[in-house]
Formats: sequence, structure tokens, C-alpha cells
Amino acid sequence: MGALADPAVSVVDVHLRKCRHRHTGCSCATSAPLRRTVVFAPLTHPDLMLPPELLGRPPEGAYTRAYQSARSSWSTSWPFAFPSHRELLAAYLQPMLAQSADGNAHCGAALLPALARASGPVGPAFALCLAYGLTAGRSSERLAATDAFVLIGQSGVPGSAEVGARVGRELAALHAGGVLVLRRVAASLAGALQAGAAAQVWAAARMLVPGALTASAGGPDLLALATAAASAIEARDRLPELDAAVARGGRTRIATEAARLARTLGASG
Repeated sequence: MGALADPAVSVVDVHLRKCRHRHTGCSCATSAPLRRTVVFAPLTHPDLMLPPELLGRPPEGAYTRAYQSARSSWSTSWPFAFPSHRELLAAYLQPMLAQSADGNAHCGAALLPALARASGPVGPAFALCLAYGLTAGRSSERLAATDAFVLIGQSGVPGSAEVGARVGRELAALHAGGVLVLRRVAASLAGALQAGAAAQVWAAARMLVPGALTASAGGPDLLALATAAASAIEARDRLPELDAAVARGGRTRIATEAARLARTLGASG
């Protein structure tokens, strides 16, 4: 399988269309208004006898994959069939994981540690899987995502050093789309911090700081987590949004946590 190229993956936003169903029990009412999904051009290999849909994620099918994907029986066996193509595996696991943020269903996050142990570079597809796993509705799914987040950071494979920032960008995009539960993410990243992944956690958390500064639900928790991670690695980043929030002042918990983070970073002078 070494001759099969890794896909050139991109991540796109997909917005929920207006429901036109006439039956009760429609899932549209409980689906997130926005989902992010991966796209890539079909791969080819002369020796692989596989259906074309298993080696491509074309943009024209993004909506169907984002909102109408069902669990497939082959999904749990792919890590064993393609252990050297982490991004390819992640591309097929990701639509299942997107559903995990909507409620308490088991949606495949238990596979993330196995995916972290697979081979191949770390790219956008795996980062998106981790982001959805860290905000999953079930605590067991979030724990699996946390384990995978720590494992991949310790792996030393290509792209692992940037995994925190990659995941942070995906988390920020999901938060901007209104589908992220910051308290869940803060708790998940706190677990990774306790496991020694302070640099990864800070890289992810700093991407969420601008959004957390205006989020009363979970914002203070995320800022407190960011402060702990920044302190652990003695980060000295300058965040303009944080400076502005500190300058405004206030007596809310968000204002208090923002001031603590600014002091930790040395951003308040």
C-alpha cells in the first residue's frame, strides 16, 4: 500500500439546508446548523480493486456526507486495511464523528486512539476528527479523543508538532459556527494537559481564546485552561483580543480569567 499517495485534503463548511421532510422523527431538528467535512480528489492505484467512492471525497458530495452519512460496517476495519494512510482513514471516520457533537450517540471516537497509532502524516482530516471528538456528547468519546490527541503529539510523525494548532483552528471554526460546547473542550484539553501535552494544549487553546472572551457559557473554563497551559510552558504570546478585553475591564468571571491569562502571558505589562 506504500505506493498509494496520501490525499491532498481540504476542509469545507457545509450548512444545514431547510428541512423539507413531512414525517415526524426527522433528524434535521437536532442536527447542527453547520458541519465541517473533508474533500479530496479521487486517488488512483493500478493494483487496488476497490470501489471509486472509497478513494475519493469529491466536493459535490460534501452535503450528503456531512448530514446524511450513516455508519458503515467497513468503517471499523479500515485502520487494519490501510494502516499507512492516516488521512485516508480519518476522511471516512470524520462524518460519523460530526454526529457526535449533536448528542449522546456513539459515533466512532473510540477509534481515534487506533488512528493515532496508524502511520502516515497528520493532516486536516485527522485534526478535524480530533476536534469533533473533543466536543462529543459522550464523556467516553471525549476521553478517547483526548488520548488520541496526546498520543499523536508524542508520535514524532510528520505533522505531529503542528497538531495542537491544527486542532485549535478546527475548534475555532466549529465554535464560530455555533456547534462547539466550550465546557466539554476545556475539560478534554485539561485531561491532555494533565497527561503532559502542555505545548499541544496551549497551541489549541490560544486559537479559542478570542471566541471564549465573548462566550459566557464555557468561556471562563476555556480561559482558565489556557492560563494553566500557558503557565506550564511559560508562553509569552501576544493576543490582541485579550489585550482589548483586559483594557475594557469588568467584574465578570470572563474578565477575571482574561486578566489572569494576560498576566501569565505578560500581555498586561
